[in-house]
Amino acid sequence: MRLLLCATALAALAACQTGTPPYVAPETGATARLIFRAKTPPGVAYGVYAFDDPHTCAKPLLIGSGNATKALDSSSVRAGPLATLQYLAVLEQGRRACRVTISFYPSPRRTYLLVTDQDASACGIRLVDATDGENLKPVPAYPRRTQPGSSRCAPLAQVTKPTAESARSSGDGSAPQQDSPSTRGLDELKDLLPSD
Repeated sequence: MRLLLCATALAALAACQTGTPPYVAPETGATARLIFRAKTPPGVAYGVYAFDDPHTCAKPLLIGSGNATKALDSSSVRAGPLATLQYLAVLEQGRRACRVTISFYPSPRRTYLLVTDQDASACGIRLVDATDGENLKPVPAYPRRTQPGSSRCAPLAQVTKPTAESARSSGDGSAPQQDSPSTRGLDELKDLLPSD
């Protein structure tokens, strides 16, 4: 099972360069800004995706890929409807993979900071409202689980309620688990914000 997952994850990251269409950020209408900050050890490659169908996690669109020396540029999402983001990381030797998916409802004219944290055994993501860089706020988000035998997400109705906690997954790609509250360490995140 782990070998199959790693092969799937490697194929997904390979698609970063080839088959997965790029995400095109909206330029008109009500939008929200996305900023990405990754804590990535050497030897790990990752991609961040949005979905054309955020309810079922169908039709992934590549926002960007990176590693310990390459960061993602900021982007934006349409405000109002559901948005689903996925972090997929693979050890460059291809032995372990980690995937975490969350959904949230972006508000117009807000800036959201997606913080990813990766180590040898697990990965996690936190989403905070960074519109006021001096007053970061956790964002209610829905951790999404992948349906068995599929890359699609289980229905949003199966998530009982949104959480302001970080979503985590073990390094073998198992389902996300709740971890530490995203309010913990928010002061540390202020240094990650751009100065512009």
